[in-house]
Amino acid sequence: MEQYTIGEIIKNTRERIGLCQEDLCGPEIAASTISDIENGKHLPQLSVIKQVFERMNMKVPINLISVTDEQFELYILQMQIEEKIGRNIFSFEDELQEFEKKILKKIFLINSLF
Repeated sequence: MEQYTIGEIIKNTRERIGLCQEDLCGPEIAASTISDIENGKHLPQLSVIKQVFERMNMKVPINLISVTDEQFELYILQMQIEEKIGRNIFSFEDELQEFEKKILKKIFLINSLF
C-alpha cells in the first residue's frame, strides 16, 4: 500500500484543482519553499501547512505526515463533495448518490485495513 507524504498530498491536491506552485505562495511562503515541500526536501511547520491548504480552499488532512492511497482518495472525494455542495452544483440526485457510493467503498476499504 503506497503512502503519501504531506508534500505529495499538497502537490497532488494542487494539481487536481488546477493551481500552480505560485498560487500557494505569499509574503511568508516562497515558491522555492513550496517546491521543497512537494519534493520532500522540507517538512513544513503546521502553520505553513494550514496556510497552504487555506490557499487551496481546503481543510488540512487529519494525518499530516502520511496517508494511504485509500485515505487520500477519500479525502479528495470529501473535498469535491464539500465544494459542490457549497457552490450548489449538484444538479442531479444521481451524481450525489454516485459520490456517496464511492465514499462508502473507500470507508469500507479503509476500515477493512484495521
